Parts: sequence; structure tokens; C-alpha cells
Amino acid sequence: MKVYLFEIPKSKTESLTVQEDFSGSFYNKLHKHEEIQMTYIEKGSGKLVIWDTVHAYSEGDFIVIGSNCPHIFQELESNNRSHRISVFFNAETFGEDFFRKTDLEERKIESLFSHLKEGFKIINFQNGIGTVMKSFTRLNNLSRFVVFLELIDKICHAEKISLTSFVEQRNISNEQGQRMQKVLDFVLNNFSTDITLNRVAEIACMTPNAFCSYFKTRTNKTFFSFLLELRIEHACQLLKKKNELSIAQISSLVGFNSISHFNRKFKGFKGVSPTQYLNSF
Repeated sequence: MKVYLFEIPKSKTESLTVQEDFSGSFYNKLHKHEEIQMTYIEKGSGKLVIWDTVHAYSEGDFIVIGSNCPHIFQELESNNRSHRISVFFNAETFGEDFFRKTDLEERKIESLFSHLKEGFKIINFQNGIGTVMKSFTRLNNLSRFVVFLELIDKICHAEKISLTSFVEQRNISNEQGQRMQKVLDFVLNNFSTDITLNRVAEIACMTPNAFCSYFKTRTNKTFFSFLLELRIEHACQLLKKKNELSIAQISSLVGFNSISHFNRKFKGFKGVSPTQYLNSF
């Protein structure tokens, strides 16, 4: 899948690349890179699109994205609060056989790499992963290497959830990748409006039938399933801001014409009603 190949800026002396991003500086195109990406969300919230799936992210999340896995982070709002710390490396960063060494296998390293194609999110922070990630920004190269091994050990023993189930590699040309980018840009910025199949097909320069086939082949789901997922995840983020907006207001803000339709789709997607989801926080 050739979708905006992005080269991580690094010097020849770096084995690990540490990058800090602040509000407004997130790379805003669907892209991929050879390096594995580990990202800690220090501040802020938004949506992560990875392969075929949309996820909400928020302060304190730790996300790992595999090599050449198409993704995009979109901030929920630009209020100068967003801050994330990322570490980039690949399987050959420290030599071809480094991660195959016997002492590392004991730390479930093979299990870690088996999860990377899907990408994953850590859901148990009791072992201090966030603290380790924040320390990278103030360390020299040697100290970063030592802390990186500590981080790998913590990740191997942490509880994880996969970010996607669609990992089939597909060869897509630059032209096709740019077409998908145009569609995603439009949907990410307009999902609260009434989006028609004819409109997105027009953006992709295709007939509606051809676009439906094109989108499902490349994401393993229909366009409207993806749109629904995006709307529901955004609703979840708004619901977490307890008491700021009513459920009826949120329903309208994420593109639903009626609250009954919103409630039905929300429960079908999340397994609970919007009210139950709100009360869980």
C-alpha cells in the first residue's frame, strides 16, 4: 500500500529517533513509514485512523504502530494543549539478530512482534510506561538505548488490544493512495454533515458503484460502515466531556438527524446506550 511514504527525520548517528509533537504539528495525511512507531499521548485527544479502523485517543494513551502501516492522527481540537512523544525504530535498528537473542526471547519479544502488524494499544499502565516515554526527551543516545530495553520489557508484559484486524498487504499506486487520501480528508473534516455516496465518489473521480468496490477492497468494510465508526468514536470523545453537551446535541454534532437513530446505532456499535456510556465515566 503506497500511501504518502513518510521518512522519519534522523541523523546517521541515531539508532532510536525521539520526536515531540505539539498542537498543530501532527502530520495530517494518511501515511506510512518503515519504522515502528511508539507514541505516548502526553496531552490532548483526537482520532487515529489505522488501516480500516477508527480509534479515539486521549491523554495518557500509549499506541504502537507497525512498520508500513497506514495511519493518521487527527486532533480533536487545536487549543495548544496537544503534546505527544514518539519513539521510532525498526527490527534491524541494533543489528539483524538483536531481537532474536535468547535473553530477549524470555521477555516475550516474539509475541511483541507478532502484534505489530495489527498495531496495538496498551490498556494497563501500572508498570510506568508513560513515565519511561517522557524520560526519552531528556536522555543522550546511550541512555536512550538502556531505557528502550526497559520499555520493551514493560510493553511485553503489559495488557494490549489490537488496533485493527485488517493487515493484508496490497499494492496500491501513488495515484490510488492520493485518491484515498482525498476521500479521508473530506470525511474527517465533514463527517458531521450529510455525506452522500455520490459526493465521495465524485471526490474519488469514480462512479458510485466503482467507488463502493474500491473502498471495500482497500479497507475491508463499506464506506458507510467506516463513516458510522468515525461518527460514533467522535461521539464517545464528546461524551467523555461530561455535562458539556447533551446527548441530543452530540447526536446532531456527529451527523445524525434524529436522536433515536443515534441511540440505536451507538448501542449497536458500542454495546451500551449513550447514557450508559456517559455514566460509566
